[in-house]
Amino acid sequence: MTSLTEPMAAAGVPRHPYRRLVARRLTILAALAALLCLSVAVDLSLGPARYALGDVVSTLLQPARAEV
Repeated sequence: MTSLTEPMAAAGVPRHPYRRLVARRLTILAALAALLCLSVAVDLSLGPARYALGDVVSTLLQPARAEV
């Protein structure tokens, strides 16, 4: 006999497909945000001033320590 609280789980259907969908979407969103940040840093480093990528990243993360 199946439980009334979890009838889908007893039938072999995954219990939380929506949670998996949300987790997958959040993972994709986080990866895209990281790629966006990386592309901004690369764009700044390849600009007319030609700063090193490490300098750009350190200045973006710690603007108080930037050389003027």
